[in-house]
Order: sequence, then C-alpha cells, then structure tokens
Amino acid sequence: QVNRLQKELFEINNDMIPCFREAGDYVSDYLERESSGKSIRLFHQQPLIWEHMKELFQKMGRLQAKGFKKWVGIDSITVGVKNAVLCIIYFYLGILALKGVLTVGDVFLYAGSLAIFTNSFSLWVSMLTRLAGNTKYLKEYFDFLDIPNKKYEGVLPVEKRDDDRYEL
Repeated sequence: QVNRLQKELFEINNDMIPCFREAGDYVSDYLERESSGKSIRLFHQQPLIWEHMKELFQKMGRLQAKGFKKWVGIDSITVGVKNAVLCIIYFYLGILALKGVLTVGDVFLYAGSLAIFTNSFSLWVSMLTRLAGNTKYLKEYFDFLDIPNKKYEGVLPVEKRDDDRYEL
C-alpha cells in the first residue's frame, strides 16, 4: 500500500516539474526583463499572461493537493498501526493492573515508556518510508550524472611564456 502511494506521489511530482519550469520561465525570463514591459503594454498582453498564469497555478494547486492526499495516506497508515499497537498495550496493562499484577505506578511507568518507544519506532518507520520513496528521485539523479560527457577534451600542451600573455 505504501509503495503504491509513493509511486503515485513520484508521478505527481514528475507532473509538477513542467509547471514549475514554465512558471519560472515566465517570471524570470520574460516578466522580469525591462524590454518585456514595453511589449506587454504595447500589445495588451496583460490579460493573456494573467489567464495563462492563473491556469498554470490552478493546475499546480490541484497537483499539490493530490500529492498532499498521498502523503496523508502514507502517514495515516503508520499512525494507524502505531495507535493500534498502543491500544493493545494499554489494554494489556489495564488487565494486568486489574488483576493486581501491576501497581498504578508500574502502569504509568510502562505506559510512558511504551508511548515513547512507539513514537520513536513510528518516527523511524516514517523516515524509512520516506527514504525508500526518495530512492526513486536518487535514481533519476544518478541516471542524469551517468550521461556520458560529449565534450571534446584535448591534450594539447600550453607553451610556457615569460611574459604571461596567453592567447586562445
């Protein structure tokens, strides 16, 4: 279940990359140039740009909401398991306390210790889940780094000059 949710979240993030790229191109490459201001005013591009940016940000908002739901789904699984384990443990401690095996102080000691342990264990599982999800992103990154370098690298020596004036 968690792997499926992480795969869907990875796909949502990949769908968002072109949106971020397009929004960045509009803002940094076109709208921030001084020369663009003249074209925008002269050709009345404000409504066109406004509509396009509004549609783009709405699409990004929908994708982010979809991704947030996936994260909530992943976290709810770990929280649900943690709470189920805590309920079973508290129930067992209550039965032992009612039978007189444990004192009230023992119940509080064990309950507190187990709560801390389950919270730490839950955090550990959550980190492992996120780490497993991030391996997909690392694979993309390492695939990019493994692209062969097509740049020519020569081995011509540079002649030593006394006047330190070199030319290319």
